[in-house]
Amino acid sequence: MKLKNIFLGMLCFSLFLACEDDNDTGQGLGSGYDQSAALYSVKGNNKNVASTYTAVGMTADISKPETTETFKYMFSLFKENNDEDIVINIDYNPDAVAKYNKTYNKNYELLPKDKVSFSKELTASKGNVNSNYGELSITADNELVEGKTYMIALTASTSSDVKVLENANTLLYTVVRKRGKIESSFELTRENFMYIDGERYLQSIGGQFTMEALVYVNRFRGDGDMGEAGISTLMGTEGKALLRFGDSSVPPNHLQAIGQDIGIDFKTKKWYHIAVVVDNNSGKSTAYVNGKKIMNYNSANTLSEFLIGKSWSENRGIDAKLAEVRLWNSLRTAQQIKDNMLGVDPGESKLYAYWKMNLVEDNKIVDASGHNRHLTLANQQNESTQKITLTPEDGIEIEP
Repeated sequence: MKLKNIFLGMLCFSLFLACEDDNDTGQGLGSGYDQSAALYSVKGNNKNVASTYTAVGMTADISKPETTETFKYMFSLFKENNDEDIVINIDYNPDAVAKYNKTYNKNYELLPKDKVSFSKELTASKGNVNSNYGELSITADNELVEGKTYMIALTASTSSDVKVLENANTLLYTVVRKRGKIESSFELTRENFMYIDGERYLQSIGGQFTMEALVYVNRFRGDGDMGEAGISTLMGTEGKALLRFGDSSVPPNHLQAIGQDIGIDFKTKKWYHIAVVVDNNSGKSTAYVNGKKIMNYNSANTLSEFLIGKSWSENRGIDAKLAEVRLWNSLRTAQQIKDNMLGVDPGESKLYAYWKMNLVEDNKIVDASGHNRHLTLANQQNESTQKITLTPEDGIEIEP
């Protein structure tokens, strides 16, 4: 009983302050009602009071035809409930979405009602201040437009005996379908590198190819930590088609693509999409960063021994997270690169190898293209095999 009273006191105090901010202290006290309540979203052991200015977000991967997520919610009473069961109704509320758009200058589209199902009643049983959990199920399918943000609002209604606070009676949820929600990456340290198991030397990629990857550098080389020539190797073949940061005449945070400093100051702790299209027929290469063409230049070369995180010696490794690493035996167009930074159909015919960094089998990063060019992790110095562990990601955002 003592803990319950402490919870009620804290709840009343926090919502009283929230109402003070809205200049509505009478509402916070539930004036004229026997009982007051507030609505909450629930995730795990965490409860967050409903708010008209924050929303719970859902992101669905557009490569999947349909994604369904379930969200929980409940209400809590301000006072002891010793007399009877208390029931509060939950309603689908398009007006709250329109109000949110007007207040915050947004253009979110109302999520169609047929995309949701939800518990329409919540009950706090006699003797309890907390209700049961209700559930909202949202389905994001192909009928939702890619990149468009949709919103749904659920509002708890006030009954004759219970006042649901106006600043805590509506739960907002946003839904967006994006290409390639990335849920994991691989963190490569300077001590290790990766190679293709069974095909360390590429056999058939040809002279017209594309290398691309999502890269998040933890640290570049710098003063007191220059390694060998300030180099952090991304991938490719030493002395041929190689992508690396830094060199004796290149800043440690500049990408050198097949011998060319592309002139971009990369920052640490930030995701970038890097693509380099190499055409040995014309002798030219084209570099892209975050879907934008940076430069086309007179330099091209071939791939042979293909390594990720190593070139020339063991002192040129990289400290970075990697995802969506791909090799193509084709010249990808600017539009193809821009449209597929976060993911691509693994069945694309010109994919030579595709490491999403989302699946490990037999201690190898799986090649999603189906060509069985799986990656092995090895120590830089003695090439002993190392254990592969993926890093969880809650989606990856690339700045335009």
